[in-house]
Amino acid sequence: MNKISTFKNQLLVAMPSLSDPLFKQSVAYIFEHGELGAMGIVINKPMNLNISNMFEMLQIPVNDPELDHLPVLSGGPVAREQGFIIHREHNIGNGELTSHKHHIVISASKEDLITLPQTNYQNIIVTLGYAGWGEGQLEREVIQNDWLIVPLDP
Repeated sequence: MNKISTFKNQLLVAMPSLSDPLFKQSVAYIFEHGELGAMGIVINKPMNLNISNMFEMLQIPVNDPELDHLPVLSGGPVAREQGFIIHREHNIGNGELTSHKHHIVISASKEDLITLPQTNYQNIIVTLGYAGWGEGQLEREVIQNDWLIVPLDP
């Protein structure tokens, strides 16, 4: 295995040999990794949904045509009804899930979503769902060469 003792705050890039259709050609940001497993968010799988549509479904009033062009991404197969916001803004919520030395923050509350129209859209990713790995599962997949670990350099 790599010399990295934790994959937290790293990117996983699916290797061509990874055949699982849920993760084929995926890039995932790992925001939690420990003895009990890992959690991450796939950051390159757009859904057939934009942020304006999501706001409408959640009955959040917004009138910003720029949101029509920003896709919601499929963050993974777990808890697909749960939204996540990956951002670098200090004015979006409190980043209750994680923060990183590069000022990357993950928020998961509707209140944080409501603040999106007041921020710079170039610095956010909105997803539904996340990816989860059980105890030792991610380590085994890395050893099997399913994933390439890439240091995060935002």
